[in-house]
Amino acid sequence: MKPFLSILILLPLFSNSQNLSIGAKQDRLIQSITSDTINGKYKEILFSYDLLKRVTSITERTSMTEDSSKKFTDQLITDTSTIQQFEYKAEQKEPFLRRTTSFYFDEKEKKWFWQAYELQYFIYENGKRVRDSMLHKSRAFSLLDKRHEWDFDTTFKTYITNIKQTDSAFYYMCDKTNYGYPMNLYTRSIVQHENSISQLSAHYFASFQIISNSFYKKFDEAINPFNQLNIATVLANEKLSFSFDLNKVRVNYEPTARVHTLELNWLFLNKTNALNYYNEGIDLYYNYKHNMEVSYIYNQLKLPVFCSINISLLDNDGEVYARKKRNFSFRYIQ
Repeated sequence: MKPFLSILILLPLFSNSQNLSIGAKQDRLIQSITSDTINGKYKEILFSYDLLKRVTSITERTSMTEDSSKKFTDQLITDTSTIQQFEYKAEQKEPFLRRTTSFYFDEKEKKWFWQAYELQYFIYENGKRVRDSMLHKSRAFSLLDKRHEWDFDTTFKTYITNIKQTDSAFYYMCDKTNYGYPMNLYTRSIVQHENSISQLSAHYFASFQIISNSFYKKFDEAINPFNQLNIATVLANEKLSFSFDLNKVRVNYEPTARVHTLELNWLFLNKTNALNYYNEGIDLYYNYKHNMEVSYIYNQLKLPVFCSINISLLDNDGEVYARKKRNFSFRYIQ
């Protein structure tokens, strides 16, 4: 029975992945990444392009299998959580603008509403991105409303990001002090080694401090499909991520006061694919570490079409309290 169930769980992956003998074109563009099915749902990241093969949008969404959707008649079969849209000037390769819209699901009304909207203008000097100009507005829980309903702020807040690049690192700092008190300032830095990220760090400073780090220890010799995209250099300090509820994968472990997520990610900057990396972080509640071991199946162009990730979740003492496995398929435009 278990082998049969495993086949059912992986069905969306195999239906979305492609045959190993796909065509011989070397400029094949990634179309989507799809996760395996969890409780009748699977997550996707989809890419769209213009005629110049530039990325025009990246959509993150959760979809339901047909059988699962019949059980949840009040939910959409496909729920979009985030949409990034890129705009260009003439035939310029790098985007000058990114529009990002994120959504949230209202349990009371059983509807999706937009949660945040951001305009990010990329500013270049001598062919390098040196800073961003950001316009941001969002919905938030009103502290004055005892019902804790979402309050709509129609005004744009503005801030500037400063960027510094060296031969070994990429530093990204965003100052949001004009958001009000307490100060909300965060910095990000990427340490590079021969155009491959070895460490990605994020430091958040507000009413409390959160530090998170991702360390990349081992890579394959194949092709990272995201490094081939025209936005790869612009998004060198970013990554594509799938997040899962950490509390749902715990084994004999007391939940912490906060709900944490397990993040599985892929980088834009690396020319090859990470085979081993781990995420660790520190906040007011606990220290955590998640170790990822990744194995790929490739097509004849040395592009990944399927991967399995073995995940070890470690507690404060470094002891493994849970092991999980997640699978993903990669689909390319024909």
